[in-house]
Amino acid sequence: MNVLTCTAARRRMGAFHDEELPVSDQIAVRAHLEWCDPCAAAYEDMRLVRDGLRAAAPGRQALTVEEATTIRTSVVNRVRAEHTWSLAVRMRDMFDDMHFVYAGLGATVAMMVSVMAFAAMGDARRAWELFDLINPVRHADSPAGAARYKVEPYVIAADVYSVPPHTGRGGWTWYTGSAGWAYRMIIETFLGLKLEVDKLRFAPCLPPDWKSFKLHYRYRETHYRITLLRTGDRWDGPQKIVLDGSEQPGAILPLQGDRREHHAEVQFL
Repeated sequence: MNVLTCTAARRRMGAFHDEELPVSDQIAVRAHLEWCDPCAAAYEDMRLVRDGLRAAAPGRQALTVEEATTIRTSVVNRVRAEHTWSLAVRMRDMFDDMHFVYAGLGATVAMMVSVMAFAAMGDARRAWELFDLINPVRHADSPAGAARYKVEPYVIAADVYSVPPHTGRGGWTWYTGSAGWAYRMIIETFLGLKLEVDKLRFAPCLPPDWKSFKLHYRYRETHYRITLLRTGDRWDGPQKIVLDGSEQPGAILPLQGDRREHHAEVQFL
């Protein structure tokens, strides 16, 4: 029987919980939890979080008081602890935490949601760093990377394995759930398009070296050619919106289905 270190056991806890490990690894993790009290406590916390996420999924019962308290306490404790962690340690633990969220969201979907969460907190740099890590093109941008990744680099994979002997290998490609979230992440989170019935708002989350970008947007059968331009230092500054040569009141681009082509410029001052 394999004897696991605490680090090795904790990296396998998510798969152990879902009984996805090889039999030998299932036995090794169970044996480790029987004698290691800290890991057993961590596994119990993980089990409650995972079961809570499952319970909170659409169409399922609400969280119990115990589950809600555990999730809240775990999040608060992690946020407090992270103040003393280096970026490398934060990244490592964040990827480990994807196993917690896997049961409720799916592996790559959990990563997409994490990227969106960093963007929502205003941390554009970290959001783009994480996106660069899960971008399938990056996994096969060299012969060695392609040989390790082994699957199509032009579609979203549900999983990228982290346990030997398949470390770095992709799995479950053409995964529509993850692809759908990736689309929303790029359009709504990074490019910042917020559709409100017949209006568009803009809240991009972009790297500081981006000065402008253009997009073609179709509203029903009407096409809008939109340029977003940063004239100030930040992408979250005041906005000036000009539609077909006329400045619009507020930070809203009105949409109408008149089947004509419209041109708009959104300036971030």
